[in-house]
Parts: sequence; structure tokens; C-alpha cells
Amino acid sequence: KYQWAGNMLIHQLVQHEDGSLGVKMPESIKEHFPAKKEIHTGAEEGKVEITGGKYTLSSQKKEIAAVDLGVRDGTMLLECDVTIADGGMAGFAFGDPKKGFKNYRALTLNASQNYIHYEGYKLGGFENIFNSEPYAKTKFTFKSGVKHHITLVAENEIVVIYVDDTKVLSSRIYNSIDGAHLALFSAGGDAVFENLTINLCI
Repeated sequence: KYQWAGNMLIHQLVQHEDGSLGVKMPESIKEHFPAKKEIHTGAEEGKVEITGGKYTLSSQKKEIAAVDLGVRDGTMLLECDVTIADGGMAGFAFGDPKKGFKNYRALTLNASQNYIHYEGYKLGGFENIFNSEPYAKTKFTFKSGVKHHITLVAENEIVVIYVDDTKVLSSRIYNSIDGAHLALFSAGGDAVFENLTINLCI
């Protein structure tokens, strides 16, 4: 049965020093996000340390560490640098804080398998990642101890994430708006988020 639906996304090609091509968010999109949002953290789980805008989330195997950043705006641009420990996972999660972090849905930077992926897994169900292939994924080699630059742009349920102006993954993340919260998380290892900014349309 034929089914098709979606949104058209336009990416800007980048040529790196080694001649390889990557993709990044078109520069003109930034013009639509002139309003900087003040970030206020909320609930935490696991070991979370926040110092001067630096978020250090420490977790062991099959554990998560997370910090809530409040209600996710319908249209937003987020940028940050992320350092992920070898074999760990980190990323961004969307959910209802009243139901707890383990019910948040994860957009994952997976250094253990070198993927960027989203497939609807809950933070409390990461064992599924190791037992099945993600449906929405792209290969990316994460380097331990290296800062990776993240650009995440979202409009309603469409969320697009760029990593190091090299790879991009887009997905429709259901239940990520209309009161849903945004959180940072790590799983199975330590992760550091720095230079975090969120900009909004006006």
C-alpha cells in the first residue's frame, strides 16, 4: 500500500579540507531565530553537575543522567558542543516531566555504535538499542574526548539535527511539543554539554 507524507528540507553542502562533502543548516535560517532564550534548568536524574553553562552528566552502564530544560518551544534553534565518553550515549529527549525521565523519547548521539538515531525509544528502554536496528539513523564516527558541534532546528514535530557540519538526521518526533519538555541526557557513560544556546522566532 503506497503511503507518502513529509516536509521538504533543504541542506547546505560543505566541502571539508580533505575534499569530503558534508551538510549543514543553511546560514539564512539563523535570521529567523533572532530571540535568545534564557535557559532555566529543572528536574534532574542521576549525577548532574552544572557550572558556568557547562552541563556534565555522568552515568554508568544501563543508567541515565538527565537535566530538564523546561517546555520545548514549537519553533526553535539549539546549538551546543557535546563531548561523549567512549562507548556512551548522549543527546536530547522530549517528554512529560510528570511521568519521569524514563518516559522521555530520545534523539541519540550513540558513540557506542557510531550512529545518530531516533526511533521512539524511551530513556528507560535503552536495552532495545542493543537488540534491534534503529529505523531512523545515519552513520557517524564519534571520537572520545572530542567536542562535536550540534545544531538542532525544530518546527512543530519536525526535528533536524546536524553534527559537525558533516551529517544530518531529520525525523518527526511525536509528542515533542504542546507542553512537552526538552532535556539533555547521557546513558552508559559521561557526556559534557557546553556553549548551549536556544534561539526563538519573534
